[in-house]
Amino acid sequence: MAQWEKFSTWALVCEEVLDTEHSDDWYDDIIAELRRRGFGLDQIDAMRKLAWGTAGWLNFDKMLWEWCSLDEKDIRLALDWQLREGVITRQRYEQCLGFVEQPATIGVSDA
Repeated sequence: MAQWEKFSTWALVCEEVLDTEHSDDWYDDIIAELRRRGFGLDQIDAMRKLAWGTAGWLNFDKMLWEWCSLDEKDIRLALDWQLREGVITRQRYEQCLGFVEQPATIGVSDA
């Protein structure tokens, strides 16, 4: 059993973005840990969307194929890359960086 308390919030969220499959219980435990940390289900959904749009983009669209770990560093790397390539605007870049730094500020409409 994983020791979720040792994972950063974004590492937990990015678990489903890895090129690895786990049981449904694994992901249920992650949601439970995020809830324990005070995140609501809507916030978790918004964080998942951000993770898929950044770390997922890096892992699959850019073919990183990471299967060990992804976290906030990878989200930042993806945001930098997306800004450089014109995939996102400077405004969206800065908004997303704010969410990476303070995940509790993310809302449903922000994803």
